[in-house]
Amino acid sequence: MTGKLIDSAAFLKTYNLEEDALSKTGLVWADLEAIYADHLDNTQTLESTADYVAARLRQVGEVHSLKIRIKDPEHLIEKIIRKKKDDPSLEFTLDNYREKITDLIGVRALHLFKEDWSEIHDFIEGTWKLHEQATANVRKGDSEEYTQQFVEKGCRINEHKFGYRSVHYLLISQPAKEQYITEVQVRTIFEEGWSEIDHRIRYPYDLGNAILTQLSAIHNRLAGSADEIGSFIKFLKKELRIRDEQVTDAIEKHDKAVTELNDYIQKLEISNNEKKELEQRLKSLTGSTQPPPFRVNVNKFLQAFGAGADAVFAAELAARQRELAAMSAGLIPVMIAAGDAVSTNHPIETTAKTVPPPTASPTNTETNAHQESSKQTASPELDSDKKPRRTTRKSKTIFSKKGSKK
Repeated sequence: MTGKLIDSAAFLKTYNLEEDALSKTGLVWADLEAIYADHLDNTQTLESTADYVAARLRQVGEVHSLKIRIKDPEHLIEKIIRKKKDDPSLEFTLDNYREKITDLIGVRALHLFKEDWSEIHDFIEGTWKLHEQATANVRKGDSEEYTQQFVEKGCRINEHKFGYRSVHYLLISQPAKEQYITEVQVRTIFEEGWSEIDHRIRYPYDLGNAILTQLSAIHNRLAGSADEIGSFIKFLKKELRIRDEQVTDAIEKHDKAVTELNDYIQKLEISNNEKKELEQRLKSLTGSTQPPPFRVNVNKFLQAFGAGADAVFAAELAARQRELAAMSAGLIPVMIAAGDAVSTNHPIETTAKTVPPPTASPTNTETNAHQESSKQTASPELDSDKKPRRTTRKSKTIFSKKGSKK
């Protein structure tokens, strides 16, 4: 970046603009040079304003990380030319360009989970006066439940043609004498990743490339699914915590009941043999149950987050639900009394083991035949001269709230 704008011919060629763009729009190059120089001189003040807005947003717990940028002076001139070309009625002067171009200061607030947006929105509206109504950019095909959350918060809905998702705010801030407009974009980390890649690859000269556009659309849907999974993991953690609390409560009640029954047995005026028989029965009861099956209510999740998941993704969640249910017996190795009724908001199911009736002892002939059959069908994987396979996993780097590694 230099203190002086390059000549008009080189500028138009660099930014892929027509040679007659200035004459068609009626813009004067000398006026654009003056705007360029003024914006360049004002950069430090703009940076201070951006730092102030970012510092306030950093107070919000749901904000994971922040990015600030001041518009590049050459990009400012390019934007003025393109806007004038698209709408000849617009007028840009040295006195009004700061008001007409509302993204001279840009702050981006990123959050982890989609539902975190609500808290950030409330903080913004409660802290600053808005230059205009907030705009929620959504993708074509997003569910009514997903878009309704923005409507309820007073946002204007814009169905973005490229599938861009983000909520935009134009804040009026005045850290000193002069008033400035700051554009704040609020989005998830996955939305940020897709947007940055799409912008780097296609903007501004390959927006019409059909192949890149289609691939970017697929990438956009994958980013949306990643957000859904992130919210589901958060929901699942909450459900698991409730499950742990249920099991802990059930175990405590079970242990208390067993202790009380043992004390009662000892106080009974019966023979020692009868006491031992009662103790054995009690022991058989307390050791005859298995952990309740763990089930994830997918419909409850979809209703809770109103994310508008595609039917394919909903089916995928249902598949994961079936897998978790199948694996449930080994998740929490605890014993819960079969006769202990637990009353909570999330009742726990218990399933008693069935003990098969005794059968007659096999004859020697049957035993020998069974042993021969076992030898013939033994799995080769269990041979003593074969070593078991070892599976290794790659470790992942996890970032903390503000981006530092931990």
